[in-house]
Amino acid sequence: MTRFDPAVNGFHFRNSFQTVTGVFDITTGGLCGGMVYAALDYFNKGQAAPAQTYTPVNGTQLQSYIYARHMTSLERAMPKWVELHANPLGARNAEFFNWGLQGTGGGRLQELRAEIDAGRPVPLGLKSLDADPSNDHVVLAIGYDMGRYRGDLGANKEDLKIFIYDPNSGNRKVALYPVPSEAKYCMDSANGTKCFRTYFVMKNTWTPQTPPAISDHPKELILTLGTGGDDLRGGNDNLSVSLNLKNGTRIEASNVNVGQRWIDHSDQTVGVSLPEGLAPQDIQSVTLRTSFGGGMGGDNWNLDTLTMVFRDNGVNQARCTLNGSPLTRFTGDRKSETYPFACR
Repeated sequence: MTRFDPAVNGFHFRNSFQTVTGVFDITTGGLCGGMVYAALDYFNKGQAAPAQTYTPVNGTQLQSYIYARHMTSLERAMPKWVELHANPLGARNAEFFNWGLQGTGGGRLQELRAEIDAGRPVPLGLKSLDADPSNDHVVLAIGYDMGRYRGDLGANKEDLKIFIYDPNSGNRKVALYPVPSEAKYCMDSANGTKCFRTYFVMKNTWTPQTPPAISDHPKELILTLGTGGDDLRGGNDNLSVSLNLKNGTRIEASNVNVGQRWIDHSDQTVGVSLPEGLAPQDIQSVTLRTSFGGGMGGDNWNLDTLTMVFRDNGVNQARCTLNGSPLTRFTGDRKSETYPFACR
């Protein structure tokens, strides 16, 4: 075992992130790679993971960091994912499965043991049983137990246990184990037994970064924006938020949709991290500002509802909702709108 303890070094919330992708107009979830990389960042710096017990909202400081680390995990491991998905009709299933049991000759198990024996927790990419990449997963290997297995593809393969931090299961230790009769690896997670074709060691994809210092009692302004009959396009047409304080200063959050499309008749929730000591009565107004270019190809967006919630350590302190049909139609000529903050 390494020194990584999921109860201390893992996040205290599960991987329940959601976002909308404009490619297929569907809602997708999960920032498993980002949670693994971020948790490893805190561990590498000798810091416990933030004490926050609820999933951070898109745009808040912790979510933004996890999202950025997730993108890094995808980009750097993409060649491995492509290799494992290039498997027509499952012709290489047995080969991929055996890679994870191979303890010599450059096998995955040999790579894994070398990292763990050196005291280094290491991310693992888990390839799904099917061709759908959304069923792939990333976890953090923190230890192993060979049992009677010798790493030689011989007897007692079922003895192998790889201990992991699984973001989908919260901050508890989980075991990944092979099922040789079905050529798959399974783990008993918080959401039931999940199985995968194989795993690979992502030892060269993670490089340490300095994670943000997150308050144990974060303050946030949570905005839920209801899109009406005309979408927010994303790409170069994005949304930013300004909180206008009564003392004349502003708190800015840019590109809160992270370049994603917000489809017609959908609700999206974003958040803005606030400094300690700020109270609801300190906020005068909230400005929504788009980057629409205007002209024939410019974007238009109908905002039908805007709910604003002042949250302190996960507890709502003030809330208000504005409605319209639409509340505001943003265009190239009307790029921004300011709404008074009268929430109590």
